[in-house]
Amino acid sequence: MKKPLPVKSQTQISKTETYLGVMSGTSLDGVDIVAASFNPEFEILARQSFAMPVAIKALILELCAAGDNEIEKLGHLDIALAQLFAHCCNQLIANNSDVFDTLLIRAIGLHGQTIRHRPYNFPSHNFSLQIGDANTVAELTNLTTVADFRRRDMAAGGQGAPLVPAFHQSLFQSEYADRVIVNIGGMSNITLLSRDKQRALIGFDTGPGNVLMDAWINKCQNKTYDKDGHWAQTGTVNNALLSELMALDFFKQHYPKSTGREQFNLDWLDQCINQANSSDTLKDNDIQAISSTFNEAKGSMFLGRGFSFPIALEGALKLKEISYIHAEGYPAAEMKHGPIALIDENMPIVVIATNRGHYEKVVSNIQEIKSREGKIIAIVTEGDEQVKAIADHVIEIPDTEEAFTPLLTTVPLQLLSYHIAVMLNKNVDQPRNLAKSVTVE
Repeated sequence: MKKPLPVKSQTQISKTETYLGVMSGTSLDGVDIVAASFNPEFEILARQSFAMPVAIKALILELCAAGDNEIEKLGHLDIALAQLFAHCCNQLIANNSDVFDTLLIRAIGLHGQTIRHRPYNFPSHNFSLQIGDANTVAELTNLTTVADFRRRDMAAGGQGAPLVPAFHQSLFQSEYADRVIVNIGGMSNITLLSRDKQRALIGFDTGPGNVLMDAWINKCQNKTYDKDGHWAQTGTVNNALLSELMALDFFKQHYPKSTGREQFNLDWLDQCINQANSSDTLKDNDIQAISSTFNEAKGSMFLGRGFSFPIALEGALKLKEISYIHAEGYPAAEMKHGPIALIDENMPIVVIATNRGHYEKVVSNIQEIKSREGKIIAIVTEGDEQVKAIADHVIEIPDTEEAFTPLLTTVPLQLLSYHIAVMLNKNVDQPRNLAKSVTVE
């Protein structure tokens, strides 16, 4: 017979008993720990945020979408997250031993990490799944751990989300005024608090918070988030895309309602952008996204033939002028005489490849670049399929006579340089060491 497990010591009860709250939200940027007391009033005693390890974040994102070997991955991540949560709790306690006594910690409230939230799963069953094994957390912290907050509500026919309105009610409800609380995280939710306490509490998800913004800047600039909204401030509202996004049925639903990454994710966003793109209104947005190709570039090359060669020179000049990335313009016909030696997987190459003039020869140049793994950004005539099949990115311009193509190809090159400079946090209005003046002798 196996030796019985030791009985856990009971946590002391005190008038100043403390609770630890553990939260890692949809945005996956970290683990937040708060030590709070509710007796006699709510008081935050200590708090600390811990960065989410990159490897664990990657596993969470992998499990948020359907894939292979899910049960094995879930079992591993369930324990890995629990160990992380326990470590964060123990670290907070160690860092604040002068603030509260460990023996007076009544319990840990552990939400866990949501990996699937399916409140509208008809004809299958609705469910919500959070992981981060509470047993492991209790064992590693020696503290009572309370978890699995959502599923009882779903069993009773609820959404299981959002959770925070109950807390908003306890903290912010007033008998003198109606209040509205907006909580913006990975997903956003709203709480309506009536001054009449007999009226039911209303709280529901309103849609994505920062989850799509984080995903988009990660895709375009390889950054985890847009600090202070700096990148967002450089753009303008695209009404065609906004209309496409707002057409989703979720926004028309009456509360109660909740949502998650299952609905609002990068694949969905890309689909909406592609649909809105059919109206030819997203050219600047496309160029902004392409600018991420230059995120870590040390140099670049601009190629053109015939009328396009002077424009290639101008494009390279503008990139140097405002982004400080070394760039050179060359006649595409001269690429094999030296410049080709510079091409590798880290070298962005901008090629002006309209269907006028020397189109087939330019296509041959692009194929040479592709064989050397260069990153190709091509300026092409609208409807071009041949270059699109080879290039990494294409920017389309309307078809016109060859003599007029410089008027059209100049614009995307100027915009590309602008967005690259903004991405690199350069001052596009005051380039360094640049003095433009008229000198009279």
